[in-house]
Amino acid sequence: MRRVGTVRLAARSDALVRRGALLLEDALRTASFPDGGPGRVLLIRSLRVGVIQGHLPPASLALSLEQRVRELAISAVYAGEDSAAHRDAVFFRDDAEPTVALARRLVRGAPVTGWFWPLAVPGFHPSQPRDESLRLVLATALRTSAGPAAAMRLVETLHAEGGLDLLLGALRWHEGPVLLQSLGSRPPGPVLPTEVPAPGETARVLPSAPLRASVARWVETWGAEDARSVWLTAVALVLERWGRLADVRLVERAARLAAGLVSGPARTARGRDGHEAPPSSPVARGGSTEALPPEGNGHEGGVPSADSKQPTRVAAPEEDSRSAPSAPRHEPGPAPTTLKPPASSALVAPERPAPEAPGMEAGSQPRAPWPEVPLPTVAGGLLFLVPVLERLGISTLLEEHPSLLELDLTDRLLSFIAERLGVPATDPSRVILETHLRGPRPVHCPFALPERLRTQVAIRREDAPLAFHEGGPLERTVLTDATGRLPLAVTYGVEPGGANPPPERTLAPALRGEDDLGLLLLGLRTAARRWCRRYARLGLHELVRRPGRITATRTHVDVLFDIQQADIRVRSAGLDVDPGWVPWLGRVVRFHYLHGES
Repeated sequence: MRRVGTVRLAARSDALVRRGALLLEDALRTASFPDGGPGRVLLIRSLRVGVIQGHLPPASLALSLEQRVRELAISAVYAGEDSAAHRDAVFFRDDAEPTVALARRLVRGAPVTGWFWPLAVPGFHPSQPRDESLRLVLATALRTSAGPAAAMRLVETLHAEGGLDLLLGALRWHEGPVLLQSLGSRPPGPVLPTEVPAPGETARVLPSAPLRASVARWVETWGAEDARSVWLTAVALVLERWGRLADVRLVERAARLAAGLVSGPARTARGRDGHEAPPSSPVARGGSTEALPPEGNGHEGGVPSADSKQPTRVAAPEEDSRSAPSAPRHEPGPAPTTLKPPASSALVAPERPAPEAPGMEAGSQPRAPWPEVPLPTVAGGLLFLVPVLERLGISTLLEEHPSLLELDLTDRLLSFIAERLGVPATDPSRVILETHLRGPRPVHCPFALPERLRTQVAIRREDAPLAFHEGGPLERTVLTDATGRLPLAVTYGVEPGGANPPPERTLAPALRGEDDLGLLLLGLRTAARRWCRRYARLGLHELVRRPGRITATRTHVDVLFDIQQADIRVRSAGLDVDPGWVPWLGRVVRFHYLHGES
């Protein structure tokens, strides 16, 4: 979408002005404007069109506009630089970064008068109260291509900066359901006493003591049944292990943990409309009354024409327009002595030392950001396996076996495939996957591959699938397809399908000595290889081992290929179509074919 704020045209007659306006309108509709780079968001302050020749077609003017925008894109600077406010074009690395950058400046008290902030975060104005701005930032983050992950990236950054309490203090009680809806769930029902987590479970699933203490403090303030408490606990769970974003039971699990964090009965107050509100203490007078602000009226994209000084936003390619429902706006009123929704007061926590980054030991430094320059990789096609795994039913597998999310199964699988194909451990394709891998491999990890996978790649014969029994304290049964080389399930103490194979039958050599997780990784790799052979007519090595470049942020991964490397087999199978937001990977994945990126 392209919107122009103000157009200034000058000519000798009104007829020439109208002719110029028509030519400019057609040119803006047909021009192919470049972006700031793969995955980037380019913001342009103003653009001079120059002299419009009335006797030339709109296509010539469109070419001129494209050239001018291209020059601005080349000269654009990163929005975080000190000189950004004085430049005509700036960029962000992805569409979730503007909200994070603005929130950091708000909690630090840094100036936010740069011309590009109202474009980067539609609806923002430097004169807004900080509470209102922080709520707007959170609502905007939920509408980015990363959706809930962008909001979690925002919370993670503010927690590391020591400013998370300012964001949480700005939230109103009636905004909690909106936040839970962003996770794909409605507020859960009340937690029964028997469902409260066992002692030590909270510390096990939230090992970061600073993050756990911050969550517990706000759950005590709001009450365990407050939707904000459930949302914050869910965010903390994901920050400790990003694969939990794909857990369909995330909200229910967060509700249980929130109930375990409350040391006493939940404190609530009643508002005028009968809904529960948070306690009146601690209360800071003076604030705003908005719920998560609705989408602003800022410019969604475009190029200002003529000598317009109206800032313009050119969006990144295929930017999603996710929107979260929000409560209606209310005009701020005088601060009441007690908190009643909607109120003009904001919950704030007492000042505390700045917490460490989640998942970091005390005194350690956070992980360095990904370099701005795309890094070369020998496994540019590794993420082509994302649509392959989706078609094999990886989402169903994780839904039926949520414990696999705690093992970072998908990151382990992609890294395992890359390792087996000879990709070095220092290759960027593996680094972005192995950053969060931690914890020992489990001794037992029973599983059953989804029926969709068995239908597509398992080889069947008239006989039942092969079952192999292994003795021990807990007898393990491994179920494979008819070839004996594709593990389909692992169970303990139960014979799948009642099969009773001969005693002399043993596992194939490639499967012997593997633990449960090893069998699962081998099974999924074999399934992916067979799928590629059967439906794309190319091997796994040929698909994955292709040169490219990778650029990554906390929530986005962009893979760049030389246009000459385009493979008709990959295109025909739809493997290089942008997957977009991938919940079980916790990232937005995009592919780009450019010139000279070999």
